[in-house]
Amino acid sequence: MTNDEHNQLVEDYVREVVGDVIKAGGTFADVMVVMESVLTGTMLLLVKHFKIRPDVVAGLVEAAVGKAVERFKQLEPRLT
Repeated sequence: MTNDEHNQLVEDYVREVVGDVIKAGGTFADVMVVMESVLTGTMLLLVKHFKIRPDVVAGLVEAAVGKAVERFKQLEPRLT
């Protein structure tokens, strides 16, 4: 998948998952709770389905957050 395809997937996923929260008048804190829930669910899936140790999963999530921050920095100019 290309970067552009990943970025489109991000927009589509967030619109679908978070859209209802926003439409219902949710705050940014509500959106952050959804993000935390997605991370927690993903971590559980990695442990249960792929049998990855919890400490390894925690490291993978930390790395993923770092990558997300880097991607955001690349996308940030588009936001203005």
